[in-house]
Amino acid sequence: ALTVMSKLAQHLKLKRAAAYGRLARVVAQHFRSHFIAPDGTLCDCVHTARLDFSVRPNMLIAASLPFSPVPRASAARLLEVVERHLLTPLGIRTLSPMDPRYRGQYAGDLKQKAQAYHQGTIWCWLIGPSRGFSRRTGRGPSRRSRSGVLRFRGSSPCRSPVENDETSRRPDRRIVPGL
Repeated sequence: ALTVMSKLAQHLKLKRAAAYGRLARVVAQHFRSHFIAPDGTLCDCVHTARLDFSVRPNMLIAASLPFSPVPRASAARLLEVVERHLLTPLGIRTLSPMDPRYRGQYAGDLKQKAQAYHQGTIWCWLIGPSRGFSRRTGRGPSRRSRSGVLRFRGSSPCRSPVENDETSRRPDRRIVPGL
């Protein structure tokens, strides 16, 4: 947002353009120092007491932004991690199946569904940031990613989650209705 403000202010020849640019660089540096994990991926959350290294699509979204503070080297590593842990033929999971909090099914009563909602449910709309992210890294989407996008094209709306585990491996996928 600050980079956009800087560019807009430059275009409008406003005096604050340089200040927005400096502030954008400071924020990007703080982001890098707090969110870049030792393995080059991103922390999901930075708490005062601990860092959360959960593999979630938040890192994909952060790195896919046009003026992302994520360095290219980290972005390439993130793409590998997302493809390995989150990518399915139908969309992107909200949590890696390797995480102990992962829920393999979006099913059950309202409480069970609420618990699974961000713990592994597959969302097709996340393919968009994945494609933009692939372009940003200068690396096209993997064969696995391309097949997922092609298989999903033309099916149900992307505003609904897709059930996890078994559904992500079946060609007769099931879109969860009513959300």
